[in-house]
Amino acid sequence: AVELRQPTLRITQLGYGPMHPETHISARIAPPMIGLGLLEAIADDAILANADPDDKNADGISGRPNWVWDDAQQKVVMGRFG
Repeated sequence: AVELRQPTLRITQLGYGPMHPETHISARIAPPMIGLGLLEAIADDAILANADPDDKNADGISGRPNWVWDDAQQKVVMGRFG
């Protein structure tokens, strides 16, 4: 037999005041982020070479690189994760 346990959750240091008394909280396990390292391994040059913002090759797919500010590097870099 398997006995399930009920987790006891304690949420502290709320940034915007107390939660409403009827707020429902449940513990979740996030899905694994498989493949992030694979996306990071693609060279910027390869992404730029395959950019097709206007679907000039008429394959029905268009896309352009997304440039974002990387605070750790203090520069604009190509975004890869949304």
